[in-house]
Amino acid sequence: MNPLALIAEDEAAIAEILDRYLVREGFRTARAQDGQVALDLHALLRPDIVLLDVMMPRLDGWAVLGEIRRRGATPVVMMTALDQDIDKLRGLSLGADDYVVKPFHPVEVVARVQ
Repeated sequence: MNPLALIAEDEAAIAEILDRYLVREGFRTARAQDGQVALDLHALLRPDIVLLDVMMPRLDGWAVLGEIRRRGATPVVMMTALDQDIDKLRGLSLGADDYVVKPFHPVEVVARVQ
């Protein structure tokens, strides 16, 4: 079965683009538009990887990342407009596997996911 990527992104256009690129590369995808739905889908679907925006409604990406890390070791790629070194260091120190700054090229994100 193809790997499942959970795209946790509140901007529908970005989520759609990532979805298309990932599907084209053989991934199955699920999408969440807020942090709480992302955690619910993570528990239900057990994705192989999570692409996680930081600034989302209900629960931000930092809180989601913390809960995902408490649950296990699902790889997480943070995707955010927060481009300061302190933000990157925070994400990585909280357990993110990678950190991509917006705007990004979807091909780069897919390459990091692979």
